[in-house]
Amino acid sequence: MRQILSATLNKPTRPDYVIIVNEKLAADNLLPMLRNYPIYVQVILNDMDEQTKKTLKQDTHWQEFLLPSIIPDNQTIGYAIGGRNGTCWQR
Repeated sequence: MRQILSATLNKPTRPDYVIIVNEKLAADNLLPMLRNYPIYVQVILNDMDEQTKKTLKQDTHWQEFLLPSIIPDNQTIGYAIGGRNGTCWQR
C-alpha cells in the first residue's frame, strides 16, 4: 500500500481525498506520508489507538484534513444477524 500511495502522491494531479482501509493498522504507516499534502483522509474498518488519535487531534493539519472514521460495530451486527438472544438462525 505504501508503494501505491507513494506513486499516487508523485503524480502531477493528486486526489482530493484518500480512504485508508486500516487493515493491519495501515494508517500508522500511511498517515505520515500524507502529512504534507492538502488531501482529506478517512480511515475505515479498524480504529486507531487512543494515543495516535490524541496526537492527530493536536496537529493543525489533521484537524482540517482527517475526516471522521467509519468503524463497524461487529458485536451489534452479529446480534442482529443471529437474533437478539445470541442464537444463530436455524435451517
